[in-house]
Amino acid sequence: MDKQILRVIADNPALFDCLKNHILDEFEVETPQADLGVTDEVLGQIFRARLVGKNKVQSAFKKVLTYKTVEILEEKINMAR
Repeated sequence: MDKQILRVIADNPALFDCLKNHILDEFEVETPQADLGVTDEVLGQIFRARLVGKNKVQSAFKKVLTYKTVEILEEKINMAR
């Protein structure tokens, strides 16, 4: 069942791109406000977590592409020969 759903997403480029971009937007690095009282170490941890998360999402979407339906091309016979 899951593979069928993933195939639908992989076979629809507009849906695939929209979904991927929408999820990846959640990992964009926002400029922290100075008055939050967050240390540089914590900011580094947040930044690293966002990068790791973004890489994992990109990896997942590459895996989704493996479910894409492959078109079988039939050998065409040239009748002019």
